[in-house]
Amino acid sequence: MAKSTSARAIPTGSTEPISVLLIDDPIEDITGIKIEQIAAVANSTKLRKIANQTTAAVGTEFPFDDTGVATGGGGSTITLSAGAPAIDLTGFLVVTTSGTGALQVRRITAYNTGTKQVTVNRAWTTQPISGTTYTILLETFRLSALLLKAEFANVLATDPSITVTPIFYDVPDYSGGLFDRAPMRYPGLNDIVIPNLGYAEQPADSTYKLARSRSESCLGSLGAKIRVTQIPSGAYSLWASVA
Repeated sequence: MAKSTSARAIPTGSTEPISVLLIDDPIEDITGIKIEQIAAVANSTKLRKIANQTTAAVGTEFPFDDTGVATGGGGSTITLSAGAPAIDLTGFLVVTTSGTGALQVRRITAYNTGTKQVTVNRAWTTQPISGTTYTILLETFRLSALLLKAEFANVLATDPSITVTPIFYDVPDYSGGLFDRAPMRYPGLNDIVIPNLGYAEQPADSTYKLARSRSESCLGSLGAKIRVTQIPSGAYSLWASVA
């Protein structure tokens, strides 16, 4: 984002300069917007499941990519690897990282958990093919902080808490817009401990119990993964805000 000025007509028949925010949005392909006033409104947070683990997985990062190698692609689709997540990935980001069609980012608008085919919000500039690598990210582009929730299969509050680390991503600008930044992948400032409180609070998975924790700033990143660094003794599901 950069600040500039633009001329606006006024009643005297002349013009006056107004402030303009130039925005380079690689997801929606927006390169410029004139803004005279910005209002901030508090919104409720929508949580999406990013992991449903029946076994422990220290060091695993969610949303899970499996091999991260596509098995095909279309004008506005990409087919993920056979072991891609069985959870709904609608609303997440898919970033092509190498091979044909590399360095493109799109929002997922539909996902077939059987065929593993992803439909994206706008057509690819260069269509990915079998062998193109990708990563799936939580979108943090318009978030100031991540809200995380864990649900635990073990109802005992003495069961170990789960500890996670946000891994933030930035990608290069490939649209010829305002920014020309190198790809970046960097950890959050602090690990986040989500305690097992040992009681039910409107759990989405009926056999699980839950607790909540909020992370630090998303640091202006485009997307994020959540790395599990300490696990409970039983199964768990992990949720995060994506809107």
